Amino acid sequence: MEVKIYRAITGKGIFGDGKYIHSGVSDNDLDTNGIFCSNHSYAQYNSMPGSVGPNLRVPGLPIYFNFNEAVFLLKSKLFNLAPAIVESRFPLDVLNDNFRIVRNYWEIVYGKILTPEDIMKHLTQEQIIAGECFMQGSSLVGILRDNEFFYRPNLIINNVVDINAGFRIK
Repeated sequence: MEVKIYRAITGKGIFGDGKYIHSGVSDNDLDTNGIFCSNHSYAQYNSMPGSVGPNLRVPGLPIYFNFNEAVFLLKSKLFNLAPAIVESRFPLDVLNDNFRIVRNYWEIVYGKILTPEDIMKHLTQEQIIAGECFMQGSSLVGILRDNEFFYRPNLIINNVVDINAGFRIK
C-alpha cells in the first residue's frame, strides 16, 4: 500500500524592510530536487536533540499527511518567487528501523515514531495524523522521487498566495 505525503516548499526567508520575504522555489529546482528542495530540512539530521531556532527538534524531512496542512504553511507568508507543494508516495512496507516517520511534538524532543498501524488508522480516518511529521532514513531519494506531483499556486497577489484561487499541477 502506498501513502501520499506532502511537503510545502517555501524557500529560505530573507529579512529586509522589517519583514521576511520567502524565496519560494523555481521550476528547475523542483525538477532537479522535488520533495528534497531545501527548506531547512532533512540535512539537519546532525542537529542535537532538543535543538531550537533554525535546528529542528526531531530532525528529518518535514512532511504532512494532509494537503491542506501543507497549504496552511504557505498562508500569510510573503514570496518573491512562488512556493510549491510536492506530493510524493511511499510504500508502507519500507518502514523499519532504518526508515521511519516521526510525529513532531514540539514539547517532546524525540516525538513519536509512527507505525504502519498508525498510518493505516489515518488512512481509514480512525485516527487522523495531524501536523508536522519527519521522515528519517538513508535511502529516501529512490523511494520518494519516483512518483512526484508539484502543486503551484494559481495566483499570487502582492507577494501573497491567494489560497482561494487554488493550485495547478505542474
